[in-house]
Amino acid sequence: MKTHVSKKLLIGLFLILLAHATESRAQTKLSEEDKQQMFEKFETYKEQMNLTDSQKKETTAILEGYWKKLGTLSQSNMGKLQKYKTWKSLKEGRDQAMKSVLDTRQFALFEQFQKEIQEEIKKRRKDTYP
Repeated sequence: MKTHVSKKLLIGLFLILLAHATESRAQTKLSEEDKQQMFEKFETYKEQMNLTDSQKKETTAILEGYWKKLGTLSQSNMGKLQKYKTWKSLKEGRDQAMKSVLDTRQFALFEQFQKEIQEEIKKRRKDTYP
């Protein structure tokens, strides 16, 4: 009888944790409004960077590839440490590729944009998980 109650308790706890994890994951996703704001900011930075047509094509390809790999990474079954290391490597690869396409001023603006995104993400996490 004791084993039967313990199994029910474990199953109940598991379901509660699963529901909480699902809810937490849903809260960290960007809303359509957030995505639109980020897109508008990115468009502003692209204008400030004065990219040539060639640079626009190359940077778009680099960033699309980076975001696609990040999406795959977030869905992977890797542990947190391995995901962090992989993300760090992807970020370094993206930065190297962007450096080869952009001049010094443009790359500085790109880095500024990345820092602002990181701050917004940190703020969103802080607001979501006080």
